[in-house]
Amino acid sequence: MLKLKSTYPIGLDIGNRHIYAAQVKECRQGFSVKGLWHRELNGEVENLPEKSDSLVPLLREISKGKRFRGKKVIVNMPSQNMSSFPIHFQAGESEALEEAIVRESRKYVAFPMEE
Repeated sequence: MLKLKSTYPIGLDIGNRHIYAAQVKECRQGFSVKGLWHRELNGEVENLPEKSDSLVPLLREISKGKRFRGKKVIVNMPSQNMSSFPIHFQAGESEALEEAIVRESRKYVAFPMEE
């Protein structure tokens, strides 16, 4: 019988000062660490132009390493950088679904929707 190895997702922890990546693998004794990665963010993500993708080079560095496999990622981000709210809306006949979501979200989002 052919038994395929499970590829566990990469855990990504993005903090205000550090970014960590880890992945485990299954072995005979249980689980072991397949890959670890850490980088201190020395002001790299602060005071950037508005549309800067400052994390892209770091994420590429992680993905190019031979320590990690797979395409699934679990991300932990600081709660102050996330917005979560329930919305209920009805889209008009001439209104696209995306327009209805943006219209209703304006009530809850503390920053301009254009950002």
